[in-house]
Amino acid sequence: MRDANNQSAPASRVPPSLLAAFVVLAALLLWRLAPRPPALTSADTEVHLAPLADARVLRTRESVVVGDGTRSYVLSRPAAFEPGVSYPLLVAFHGYRGDVKAWMHEFAAFDAFVAGKKFIIAYPEAPISWHASTRGRDLPFFDALILALEQKFPVDRARVHVVGHSNGAAFASFLLCARPAVIAAGAVQSGLGAPALPPAAHKAPLLLIWGEHDESSPAASDRDIPAIAEWRRAGFQVETWFLRNWGHSWGGPANHVEERILDFFFQHPMDKPVQPN
Repeated sequence: MRDANNQSAPASRVPPSLLAAFVVLAALLLWRLAPRPPALTSADTEVHLAPLADARVLRTRESVVVGDGTRSYVLSRPAAFEPGVSYPLLVAFHGYRGDVKAWMHEFAAFDAFVAGKKFIIAYPEAPISWHASTRGRDLPFFDALILALEQKFPVDRARVHVVGHSNGAAFASFLLCARPAVIAAGAVQSGLGAPALPPAAHKAPLLLIWGEHDESSPAASDRDIPAIAEWRRAGFQVETWFLRNWGHSWGGPANHVEERILDFFFQHPMDKPVQPN
């Protein structure tokens, strides 16, 4: 019979509550030590308005109330409006601004056509990127922007168009489904979302522009971009234009992109625009 003094003592066990506390503390420590994305600086959000050579065009930076805050945008418009004439409105969305800090109005050349083709163009600003969601921050911004411009200027409700580049292109294509009663036509380059929302009666025509050497997703034909087929199956008219020897960056005047987009827009007004309440 074994001596009681020689029996080994039972191994001590850590209480489950104490073990859980250790896990929580370790997770908090890892969270504190994890690298953080850099905070926005003035260089990230600063907007420079270069003077325009054409005195017939005014460019200003404006703001609009959205919920409990304000959002900013650059507006380019004719210096004078002709009495009794309504003007097309374009809304242009920049791409993701993580590494590339340029704003849309700084690299797109739409302003050169404002006086001659007689339209208004707004360049909304997002801190970094656009959120293509019905519950996101940017859809209310778009709604407030359209309302403010319609109240202030002679906007032609049959010719409200959206254009976007990269991440802004995905958001612009989202708006075709999210606001079908507002948008007559859209044009996107180097980005395209899926038609996720149930399409309404009006399906805005879409012009898709893509560089065949796009660094993110090279494409030289419709077959290279599966989302095109999704849009067409949903009943949308999609016109494609592939830029030869071009990458992800905005096509610009070198490819006459602005002229092609404007021609597309002006060929596709909305048949029966919904009047505001």
